[in-house]
Amino acid sequence: MSPVKPTPSRPQAAFDPDAAREQLAAKRGPVYWRSLEELADSEGFHRWLRQQNPRLGEALLMDRRGFLKLLGASLALAGLAACSHPPQTEIVPYVHKPVGQVDGLPRYFATVLTREGHAQGVLVADHQGRPTKAEGNPQHPASLGGTDIFAQAAILQLWDPDRSQSIRHRGITSTWDDFIAKALAMSARFEDNGGDGLHVLTGPVTSPTLTAQLDALGQRFPKSRWHVHRPGGRNAYDGTRLAFGQPLSTRLHMDRARVVVALDADPLSDPAAGTRYGHDYAITRSPEQNDGAMSRLYAVEPTPSLTGLMADHRLPLGFREVGEFARQLAGKIGVTMPPGAAPAAGEQTRWLDAIAADLQAAHGAALILVGAAQPPWLHALGHAMNAALGNVGRTIDYSAPVETLPGEDDGLAGLVSAMRAGRVDTLLALEVNPVYDAPAELEFADAL
Repeated sequence: MSPVKPTPSRPQAAFDPDAAREQLAAKRGPVYWRSLEELADSEGFHRWLRQQNPRLGEALLMDRRGFLKLLGASLALAGLAACSHPPQTEIVPYVHKPVGQVDGLPRYFATVLTREGHAQGVLVADHQGRPTKAEGNPQHPASLGGTDIFAQAAILQLWDPDRSQSIRHRGITSTWDDFIAKALAMSARFEDNGGDGLHVLTGPVTSPTLTAQLDALGQRFPKSRWHVHRPGGRNAYDGTRLAFGQPLSTRLHMDRARVVVALDADPLSDPAAGTRYGHDYAITRSPEQNDGAMSRLYAVEPTPSLTGLMADHRLPLGFREVGEFARQLAGKIGVTMPPGAAPAAGEQTRWLDAIAADLQAAHGAALILVGAAQPPWLHALGHAMNAALGNVGRTIDYSAPVETLPGEDDGLAGLVSAMRAGRVDTLLALEVNPVYDAPAELEFADAL
């Protein structure tokens, strides 16, 4: 028997990337490979890759076992690097576990979160002393179990690593003892001049406790000044003063309104009760709960808002045009107004006729709202239209101001004027950041 001659192996052709590109480009229809190795794992490709980049070639051509070895080594090195520094915080287990605490299960605490001075009731989930989630409190009338984006973001603010971890003075870490010593020294100085040069800046205040403390401060330092910074201004209160002779707060009953007209207003984002208003508005949009009927929402606004996005009909108008639109709407529903600009024409006429017809058909179940940025006279006109349509006491109520209104408050503009005139010796700012949200024309940062 003659020995079997071995079959000579075919020489591997050199890999040509240009030829490979042309070959792939010339294919039509789906092309299948059982693995990536079937596509590129050839000796010619290996040789070409080693010639072009030896280090990269070794890494890409590594087998599975070699790859896992390299990955394990890198993880081990990363772990050693992480252990090279002591932890920033010290984690200590319970010495005495709180009564009712079950390991692994959260506990819930009822509290409130404030936005522009108004409280929203929430339930905060707590895992072993660490707040992790905020949801609405079903028993709180301002939330009814719902929350807004600001309540959800409160947890992120709590755990924000950029929050100051200590008292700071001129950018340098200080202590509470240093702060108290400085405050006592300033207090003794202001005792002599009655607080001349002492100015306090807050946001809207609805807390009776904080109001009492600010009143006590004013009695101790009678020459001090208290300023309230409202991003929307006092136009709403000044409007009720024009309409009723005194500042009043309004409360809306969105669940009773069948036609709502928002004149540059955004009740669904209202800082006081936007969550509640959104809940009530959703009720009127359910045919099952309203005998097959649905409410209708008109939005007339210069910039998009949440209410405008939810509106059935939205008319974009310039800021100053909103007032003239409201003036002509008032005339169509029987509210006497002094003559204004030329009557509307074209599309605005169709809008005015349709809105006026809907409002009169929903007598006593309509609601006209004016945005906080609009001037006081337009707010007063909105109250007059609600009264003419029989909405007062049904879809809108009035009460004494919920906020505390300082008697001599001239707002942020008055504080800026005092700073520019050199009359501010010490400014105490409580939970406000006007450098961030003050109107640009005031140039608050420069005055400060």
